[in-house]
Amino acid sequence: MARRLSYARLASPMRGAVTIPFWLAVVLVLLAAWAALDRLLLPGARWFVRRRVNRVLEELNTRLKIRIPPFKLARREVLIDRLLFDPQVQAAAEAEALARDMPRDVVLRRARRYAREIVPAFNAYAYFRLGYWIARNLARSLYRVRLGYSDEEGLAAIPGDATVVFLINHRSNITVRSSSATSAWRPPPV
Repeated sequence: MARRLSYARLASPMRGAVTIPFWLAVVLVLLAAWAALDRLLLPGARWFVRRRVNRVLEELNTRLKIRIPPFKLARREVLIDRLLFDPQVQAAAEAEALARDMPRDVVLRRARRYAREIVPAFNAYAYFRLGYWIARNLARSLYRVRLGYSDEEGLAAIPGDATVVFLINHRSNITVRSSSATSAWRPPPV
C-alpha cells in the first residue's frame, strides 16, 4: 500500500511555477530566433539571390558573348572538396602518410589547409555586377573614354574560347591581342 501512495505522489501534476533567470530567457529567445531565421527565412533569401545572380550571368553571356566557366560559379567549399577527393591527391596523401609515418587524417588536414590557400574565393555576382560598375565609374571619372573606331567584324572573328588581352602603350593607343588569333587587331592610328 505504501508503494502505491508514493507512485501516486510522483505522478501528480506540478503545481508550482518554474522560474529562470532573465539572461537565460534572452539567450533562449535569441537561439529560437536564429533557428527560425536559419530554417525559414535564409533558404528563401538564398533562392532569391541565386536567381538574381543567374539572371545577371545570363545577361553577361548574351551581351558580352562570353561563357563563364562552371567551376567559377561553384561554391568554394565544393571546389576544395573536389580537389581533396581527387584520386591523385588521395594517392599522394596516402604516400605522404606512409613516408612520414603519420596518420592519414593529419596529412589530409594539412592538404585541406593547402587547398584552402590555393582555391580562390570567386563571387561571380560581385565580380561582374559590382566590380564592373565600380571599374566603369572609376574609368569614366578619371578619363574621358572615347571610341574612335571599332572593328566589329574583327572582334566577332575572335573565337569564344580565346583570351583577349588589351595592351595600352605610352601614347594611349590600345592593342587587342587574341591568344588563338594569328594576327593582332589594332585600331587605326589617330
